[in-house]
Amino acid sequence: MTLSPGPSFAGDPHFSGPTVDVGHGFPTGEDGVWVDQDGCDYLVETGYFGDSPIGGDSPSHKNGRVLKFGSTFNIENIDGQFRFEALLVNRKDI
Repeated sequence: MTLSPGPSFAGDPHFSGPTVDVGHGFPTGEDGVWVDQDGCDYLVETGYFGDSPIGGDSPSHKNGRVLKFGSTFNIENIDGQFRFEALLVNRKDI
């Protein structure tokens, strides 16, 4: 999916707070914790992982990550790995 530029929340939309619209994403098939290559954890409690555009000054979020894209960007689900351009998010082994 190709999405519009601007600040957005990557993670379970349940934790995104006030959003600009409903967002975009993919079912995870389960709840749990995902992690990106930078060590940021993403808690999933609704079985859904995606991107939710947010308004305001991009506050930090406890259960996901705020991303800022200056131009359109792509999100993908590749066999359960979520990709936001160069950011890769995988199921965390618990």
